[in-house]
Amino acid sequence: MIRIMETVQKSYSVKELAEMAGISPRTLHYYDQIGLLTPERQNENRYRVYRHAHLLKLQQILFFRELDFSLEQIREIFTQPEFDMRSALLVHRTNLQKQRVRIDQLIATIDKTIQFIGGDQNMSDQELYAGFSEEKQKEYEKIVRDKYGDEPLDTSMKRWNSLTKEQQKEMIKNGDLFHHKIADSMSLGYDSPQVMELMHQYWRNMQFFYEVSLEHYEVLGHMYNDDPRFRATYETVAPGLAAFMEKAIAHFVKLEKQK
Repeated sequence: MIRIMETVQKSYSVKELAEMAGISPRTLHYYDQIGLLTPERQNENRYRVYRHAHLLKLQQILFFRELDFSLEQIREIFTQPEFDMRSALLVHRTNLQKQRVRIDQLIATIDKTIQFIGGDQNMSDQELYAGFSEEKQKEYEKIVRDKYGDEPLDTSMKRWNSLTKEQQKEMIKNGDLFHHKIADSMSLGYDSPQVMELMHQYWRNMQFFYEVSLEHYEVLGHMYNDDPRFRATYETVAPGLAAFMEKAIAHFVKLEKQK
């Protein structure tokens, strides 16, 4: 009981909660701004303080985000009089179990493909795509179109389709290698000269698909970490890479604008 009371009474700063939850302080400030997660203000400095109740609510927000709910949908759910945190957790558990079935299928597809490439497994053309969701692919496309309009994606698709299959495979391979190169440099610090050079190269590589301004590049950096769907892509390369990319890109843009 004493330990429970200590947990309930403990408080966290924006920085402490951001680090613990694996999100950026900017995200917490934004949640406060839109009234989704409002901390206590203390003293004359209006210092932000998060209590145990805030931690539970943030966990709910992150669960809903993992399940692809928009912030507006989450806010509406929280305002419902019948909202119950325990019931919500049970629903999250059911939905995540469904996702686990699909993820297990995708992992099985990866394993089969690895064996197939090595000549140890027969595999039909249809099996190459077991577990992929057409709805998910359309959803990713919609995210990009909603944020940036039709032109960037249409231009990207046109340039991508102009490549041969071999060129596309080579570009995917080089992209994966580059992401791992960034991950290997995380220990140097997001603002190190080596990482800044990688961020510069990353920005230049984007120009193949469409014109990416510095402002747009910074927005993309935030999206990589703030959007759970994009964050998952980087987290599969290395834990913490999404947050690292967000900081590194923002710092690179800041330095470029000072030139």
